[in-house]
Amino acid sequence: MATTPTETADAIIRLLCERGTGDYIGESISQLEHCLQCAHSAAVAGSDDRTVIAALLHDIGQFLPVEEAKDARMSIGDHSVGRVGHERIGEEYLKRLGFDEKVSKLVGSHVAAKRYLTAVDSSYYDALSEASKQSLKFQGGPFEGGDLEAFDQDPLRDEMSLSTYHKPAAMSFGGQTPTIIVLKEGTDSSQGKGQVVSNINACLAVQETIRSTLGPYGGDLLLVDENGRQTITNDGATVMKLLDIVHPAARILTDIARSQDAEVGDGTTSVVVLAGEILKEIKEHVEQGVSSQTIIKGLRRASMMAVNKIKEIAVNTNEGNQRDTLSKLAGTAMSSKLIKRNTGFFTKMVVDAVLTLDQDDLNENLIGVKKIPGGSLTDSLFVNGVAFKKTFSYAGFEQQPKSFKNPKIVCLNVELELKSEKDNAEVRVEQVSEYQAIVDAEWQIIYNKMEALYKSGAKVVLSKLPIGDLATQYFADRDIFCAGRVASADLDRIIQACGGSIQSTCSDIHPEHLGVCGRFEEKQIGNERFNFFEDCPEAKTCTLVLRGGAEQFIAEVERSLHDAIMIVKRAIKHNTIVAGGGACEMEISAYLHRYADKSISNKQQAIIKSFAKALEVIPRQLCDNAGFDATDILNKLRVEHRKGSTWAGVDFVNEGIADNMEKFVWEPALVKINAIQAATEASCLILSVDETIKNEESAAPQAPGQQLPPGAAQRALRGRGRVAPTPLAKTCRTLHVGSPNFVNEARKLQRQRTSHLDIYRALTTRPPPHPPTPIFLHDRLTDIMGIPFDYAPERPEHIEAILNGLDRYNPETTTIFQDYVQQQCDDKTYDCYANLALLKLYQFNPHLARDETITNTLVKALTVFPSPDFSLCLHLLPAHILQPISTSAALPAAGDAPLSEAVQKLAVLNNLLAGASYAKFWSTLDSDDLYADLIADVNGFEELIRIRIAMTISQAVREVERSVLESWLGLQGEALDKFVSEVCGWQVEGSVVKVPLNKENEAKGTMVRENVKIDQFSRVVRRAYELPA
Repeated sequence: MATTPTETADAIIRLLCERGTGDYIGESISQLEHCLQCAHSAAVAGSDDRTVIAALLHDIGQFLPVEEAKDARMSIGDHSVGRVGHERIGEEYLKRLGFDEKVSKLVGSHVAAKRYLTAVDSSYYDALSEASKQSLKFQGGPFEGGDLEAFDQDPLRDEMSLSTYHKPAAMSFGGQTPTIIVLKEGTDSSQGKGQVVSNINACLAVQETIRSTLGPYGGDLLLVDENGRQTITNDGATVMKLLDIVHPAARILTDIARSQDAEVGDGTTSVVVLAGEILKEIKEHVEQGVSSQTIIKGLRRASMMAVNKIKEIAVNTNEGNQRDTLSKLAGTAMSSKLIKRNTGFFTKMVVDAVLTLDQDDLNENLIGVKKIPGGSLTDSLFVNGVAFKKTFSYAGFEQQPKSFKNPKIVCLNVELELKSEKDNAEVRVEQVSEYQAIVDAEWQIIYNKMEALYKSGAKVVLSKLPIGDLATQYFADRDIFCAGRVASADLDRIIQACGGSIQSTCSDIHPEHLGVCGRFEEKQIGNERFNFFEDCPEAKTCTLVLRGGAEQFIAEVERSLHDAIMIVKRAIKHNTIVAGGGACEMEISAYLHRYADKSISNKQQAIIKSFAKALEVIPRQLCDNAGFDATDILNKLRVEHRKGSTWAGVDFVNEGIADNMEKFVWEPALVKINAIQAATEASCLILSVDETIKNEESAAPQAPGQQLPPGAAQRALRGRGRVAPTPLAKTCRTLHVGSPNFVNEARKLQRQRTSHLDIYRALTTRPPPHPPTPIFLHDRLTDIMGIPFDYAPERPEHIEAILNGLDRYNPETTTIFQDYVQQQCDDKTYDCYANLALLKLYQFNPHLARDETITNTLVKALTVFPSPDFSLCLHLLPAHILQPISTSAALPAAGDAPLSEAVQKLAVLNNLLAGASYAKFWSTLDSDDLYADLIADVNGFEELIRIRIAMTISQAVREVERSVLESWLGLQGEALDKFVSEVCGWQVEGSVVKVPLNKENEAKGTMVRENVKIDQFSRVVRRAYELPA
């Protein structure tokens, strides 16, 4: 039984939340929602706190467990409290809890009040739901005769009636039952016209960021993400993706840019700019109170008319030269990119690439793109076949031939490597000869595979899986080229170009399984070697080898070519074009203005004219980015389009206007149609949102004021453990939402919010919450001690797939693992298995190693001492780095290489932690600025180390001197007190810190019994007497 007002309130709320999930007498709401509705209705009507409490708890008798009801000495059923008499059960229960007479009597009389009101007020009865009317019959029906007179004379009649009167008001808003949405405390919700305007302003801010990149004279953006990665681009889809927009309405613009990029490949900036301008033009209508539905209807009508106009004026290109048309379209797409000065060079490359594909399919994924830093743009190559970077090779590869004419090619999904048995394999032998037979059989199996490949006549052997040193030397002796760990995409493209099929066995290879190419050659390009398969008879794939300076520049070239490829692909499938340079938009704008003036006279006219004006943003922004006089040029364009010059657009050469169809500034009509439709639908979606509910962001584990159970923060960071649910009364509130056809009075009531916490406070005055009772530190770390080193529940799916798949040692996955290490440093997670895989990749590919990633991996390994992770990582590093490392705690000698010095210093820290020299660990950490640099990237390093040290202390001692603990944890004064009490759950008593008893530090007495034979005992005794005292 609760003893304080706070405990009483907690118990009641807990009871309501735990047992109120059932349906309320057949209604579409739960019992808890019904109680909250009644309390909300009473609060809105201005009732006092006692009446609100009574309205909330009027059905408390139906929530009580059987034992509670028995204690209240009420009539109950065998399994649960019956509905008949629940009002008296609730009344008695509240009296026993200490509620005053008024509250308990209002609860106990609510059924009688219901019967009274239905007898004297027919409108009250009519407002009841069908289920409530049915329950009224079971409760005795409306009062009659003496019962009616007795209730009418009760002094509390009016208050009892008022308390019950709120039930149908809460249950029926205009004849409908409103929905209750339970939200976390701190949730932000806003609605109405102000919310729509706020969403529009957020979208305009995004538009303002990206509009300067539009057109041939648009600028590029330098974007730097949270990990320091730099991207230079003016591609709309890329910019929107990297901006990391958090506003929910503005994120819609990111979605339409992504959709435009996937559908047509170009026009991603245009669609965002156009959507923003549409919202900007109709913002005034929203502020003037025009209905969103009226605006949406007008926008969709204007969009449909615009699309029809584009189809009407579009030019069909079937009669012209296809290659010439495609070249001009690709040139227009690349005119706004970094490569616009080399448009002629790349236009031919793009058109050749698309025409190489199967014209019925046009799968752009079969166009491989390989990026090699160095050289100039014009050093880029178009390979009518397949080219891929040389894979990892074993000893003997140097003796293999590197060039063939008309070679036969076999593609495998077979591992040609002699390996030890898998884990848990067991072979039982009785003689050495049997073991030798097993070894001989293993060798014979791999020799049979290699011989089968040799006899197939193949001169090039490619496999998704590793090809080991034995197979490499075998093939070298027979003038066969081999490559293992070939990427699946490259192998699929080889099949498309050369024919054949991927084989999963070597024992049944026929000639039809082999591919062939005109020439195979391994070439040096820049600092890399590439394998080329050219003159392929069935070539329906190709490869673009891109050269250039910085990696960011080559990446932007790839994005530019992707846009051009998509434009050419769409142009082949949809052979209609329009003029660019704002000509199409100005023609549609002029058409919509004429139509709105002549054919529309209602509110829609203003909406359509706003849409027409918004289309002018494209030529206006093109002029602004080029430094032209936008006002003058737009005035000239309006005049020309009124005269009937359909294709008049911006002339960037002469800084004026021109017929852009004759200037060959062409774009596929599909790009314009898709952009207008996507921008319109995005605008309509944003306008249709008149209410936003935003959950409070999860705070950091040590955020001020956050009361998490001890250990919950660490378990949350690791993705393990269970956090106890927070009581609903502390974290929830109610939100009433109605449908659009509710009556005005109901809508006014519905739009008010009543906090669940306010009702809770009406129950009792709540004192400040007590701080949570600390839980022993051992319970916080037991879930991460003794687990397999390859276990990481927070590991992303793509990392899991790589670790357990064929690409674990594929060098191309190196950057993925490097990013994952950085992610671990940022969010305090840890994945030893993945980090070891990365270090193994560095062993195979030393040129890919990054010093910063190596040191971050070692620092992360320190945070899980006394686990052996640091040693595991250390011994995967090259020998020249490990050689100076001593097992002592001495500092490294000066003059070593930077990485070697960093590794040595981290090894010193590891030795100090392993030797429990914690005081020296902290002094060493503060002794050199290099240590601060090494741990700077690892978020929460010192906190994790302190928790590990505290864990070790708790396993060894029951009490420790405060001064000693200060040196061990590297904390002083209040910081130590806070860590000891809040994190560890220990007690400070004067100069001594008490560690609670646990299974690790508890001293237990044990009795060991052993049977000793009498002759052994006699020898022991005799020996004792022989020894001098």
